[in-house]
Amino acid sequence: MKKFEYDVALSFAEEDLNIALSIYLSLKLTKEDNSIFYYKKSLDTTGKVLKDELPEIYKHKSRFVLMLVSKNYVNKDKVYAPIEAEAIIQRWKFNPKESFLIPVLIDETPLVSVDVSLPEGIARVKWNHDPEALAKSIWELVRKNGTDANGEEQSASDAGKIPRNNSTINTDVKGGNGSVIKTSAHIGDVKYSK
Repeated sequence: MKKFEYDVALSFAEEDLNIALSIYLSLKLTKEDNSIFYYKKSLDTTGKVLKDELPEIYKHKSRFVLMLVSKNYVNKDKVYAPIEAEAIIQRWKFNPKESFLIPVLIDETPLVSVDVSLPEGIARVKWNHDPEALAKSIWELVRKNGTDANGEEQSASDAGKIPRNNSTINTDVKGGNGSVIKTSAHIGDVKYSK
């Protein structure tokens, strides 16, 4: 299995920084020994030409890509979001069966606004302001897909795909008082009309 430098890379518009930061912190807090590309906290791109380095990160160096889709993300006047989106779309087009893309819909912006080649049937997550539940679901996907960025075996028997539309991911969240709260995230609960 291919070894990736990052378990997860976050792609987002600067205006959505607070949401991205909450997801990043939840990813770090729910699994300490992980590798996440979040450009605000990464020194990996320091001194490098971002228009060259970002495509490498999103196309080749990340096991999963969390794309925070919003009206800000699809704004063509942005500098880095279009570069990231183009790299992600190229990866998708090269191997559409690879389960790597996790679109998170921040607002009512349709996924096809990123690129018309993305099929409507792609599983996506509607942002529900619960970064901890999302982080736990993402780490479950990493576990189910065989290895993490460090090449450590996760669960070869579970290796599989990102859940498709109308799937539910169930997780247990440990409360501050030690209690366990059952949570679930429904994938694909957003419908578009043309």
